[in-house]
Amino acid sequence: MTAPTRDAAPPAAGTPGLPPDESGGSAAPPPDRPRRRGVWIALAAVTAFVVVAPSCLQMWGRAIRQSSEGSKVYRQPISEIRVNSGAATLALGPGRDGQVTVRRQLRWSLDRPHVQVAVAGEVMTVDFSCEGRSQLFSSLDCEGDLDLRVPAGVRLRISSGSGEVGVGGLSGDLDLRTGSGAANLTGLSGPVHFSAGSGEVKGTRLATPELTGRIHSGRMDLGFAAPPRRVTATSGSGEVRIGVPRGSYYRVLARSSAGGSHVNGALVDQDAPAMISVQSGSGSTWVDYTGAG
Repeated sequence: MTAPTRDAAPPAAGTPGLPPDESGGSAAPPPDRPRRRGVWIALAAVTAFVVVAPSCLQMWGRAIRQSSEGSKVYRQPISEIRVNSGAATLALGPGRDGQVTVRRQLRWSLDRPHVQVAVAGEVMTVDFSCEGRSQLFSSLDCEGDLDLRVPAGVRLRISSGSGEVGVGGLSGDLDLRTGSGAANLTGLSGPVHFSAGSGEVKGTRLATPELTGRIHSGRMDLGFAAPPRRVTATSGSGEVRIGVPRGSYYRVLARSSAGGSHVNGALVDQDAPAMISVQSGSGSTWVDYTGAG
């Protein structure tokens, strides 16, 4: 005799039955579109901040920018001037005998640049510095122009970082060392020695008897108004051009490891007392009369 089949007990009162898709196994995960939308919104916000914030900061930096200028005359015997101009633009030119004039123009946003002038004996030291320079306003925060008027015959020792240097109309010895700024030498009549990291060194109307120049990765262009006794110019990876007055003659050594070399044979005389030595690693060398090309 077959036992009667018993029906399943109904759900307890107040407990709803499970829907068919939840009666066994785990429920399907909810869609993640809202989460992805939030990620894209966050990325867009970050991108907008990166693009817009620097412009806003630069505008604010210009709005709060300040400036100052001044001049001072030092009336005492000075035989040597040492300048550390850093990122400032530097100009040196002839002044009155027995005195040195120092002019400065400073511009800054947050931290004011400093110019310190000291005299010990007959040696003057001029230092330009940008202590505490802000990274937010690196192009605006610290700038300066220095102008020195000096007597004839004063020795010059100049060290520059990224600022431009101009020296003109002076007769004293010049020792110049630059980092990445350009240097312009005009009408100098004393011995010249310079060393540059990069940039361009340009000399015009030079009357210096002796010049030694070295540049690592820039261009050197030197034009002489008076015949030099000795010129030594070396470049690592840039062009070197030497122009001398017509009718002058030299022993010439011009070499380039990976560039062209031009020497006007009319100025070459291997018995001449004056000498020109020009070398470049990967740039061209050029020795000719001034204005020839």
